[in-house]
Amino acid sequence: KSRKLEIDERTIFQNASLAVRDIYDAIVELVTNADDRYQVIGRKGRIEIEVERRREAPGVLRVRDFADGMTSLVMENKISRMGGRVSGMESGKAVRGTNSRGAKDVASLGLVRFESIAADGMLHKCEITQQFKFSLWEPAKPTRKIRREIGIGSGTGTLVTIELEKKNRIPRHDNLKSSVSMLIPLREILSDPDNEVVLIDANKGRESRLVSPQVDGTVRLKQKFTVPGYPGSSVKLVIKRARKRFPREQDKFRLGGILIQSRHAVHEATLFDSSLENDSNALWFFGKLRCEYIDDLWNQWDDRYAASEEQDEKNPCPVIDPSRKHGLTRDHPFVVKLFEQALYRLRPMVEEERKREENSKSDIESDDTRKRLEALEKAATSFMNKFTEEDEPSRDPDARRTESLFQENGFSLNPQFCRMVVNEKRKFWFNVNQKAFPEVSVGDV
Repeated sequence: KSRKLEIDERTIFQNASLAVRDIYDAIVELVTNADDRYQVIGRKGRIEIEVERRREAPGVLRVRDFADGMTSLVMENKISRMGGRVSGMESGKAVRGTNSRGAKDVASLGLVRFESIAADGMLHKCEITQQFKFSLWEPAKPTRKIRREIGIGSGTGTLVTIELEKKNRIPRHDNLKSSVSMLIPLREILSDPDNEVVLIDANKGRESRLVSPQVDGTVRLKQKFTVPGYPGSSVKLVIKRARKRFPREQDKFRLGGILIQSRHAVHEATLFDSSLENDSNALWFFGKLRCEYIDDLWNQWDDRYAASEEQDEKNPCPVIDPSRKHGLTRDHPFVVKLFEQALYRLRPMVEEERKREENSKSDIESDDTRKRLEALEKAATSFMNKFTEEDEPSRDPDARRTESLFQENGFSLNPQFCRMVVNEKRKFWFNVNQKAFPEVSVGDV
């Protein structure tokens, strides 16, 4: 006998918790899903991220779009099960969905409710609990009150609500706005002026438009190339040098590094090698690597897996990291070669930056030395002018011979003036009367 393995809710919860760890991961999943839907129907649209903070009860996260909505049948097909090839990528559409997991994985943060008004004019509703139990309601005619409650006053759209557990704290409005604006997977969405993504504070009734920060820089490389061994893998690489060096940033929110994008998804921002991630000379660079072939490799692997066929040695595993720890699977043969090609172009720029910094440091040190010598010259001149009439003191530090200035000042220099040429060596005597400086120890002298 053979049959599919049964998977209990605990296993699903554990896997979902690894993929969606906090409110930011949930926002990424729901906003990209909404944007993908706009992409499928061929238009831009408004996306609302609404948060409600509560003292005694869990906070609430809502993400709302005004696309074509979902019917109960679509909810049954797409939301009631994990996995499946239902996003549209399998048919070549420029969307992000791969594993059909994101909208379900957010249930690891709390109960998730989907409310959608579709083209049939009906309200369709389903829920997923933290125990990953799925419930589907019968379609109903939306009243004005219902439309007002879900925030879709007219037309079609979808509202996804997460009743967050208390441990999933919602940051303050300004902090949340700043952090969401820097999320790497949302970078292209928030940079598009035709998109309207807003953050709504339900407690104070305020709204802020989200736009990715713009970084000024100079284009250092703009090039197309093909990854060796993968015909058709056209890659467009743009590397820029920022006007100001980036700080060491968190992977989730960084502005530096090279964005890796396939047809529509931004997978990660990277400098392609761990040594460069910790190299201050590499922190000047940012840009974009676009390669639609990444989606082709995903679909090729997925097709063979679905048909129970042996995988190609050039594409032996999913090229996009299923765990979502990284954007791309680091040990995939294509990713290894892709990064090698990118490093081949980036490293010389980093080395050039290193030499520039070393030369600059040398100039600074030379300038500092010159200033110190000038200060020494002034001090020496002042010292010699002060003691020009001093008689020559004893060359014996232990001598008991007394001399007016030596006894008065407690020290003397002999000789006071000296002409020297380069590479010549001369001895000087600096005599100190220890009794004149009782606070200074012999060791200090």
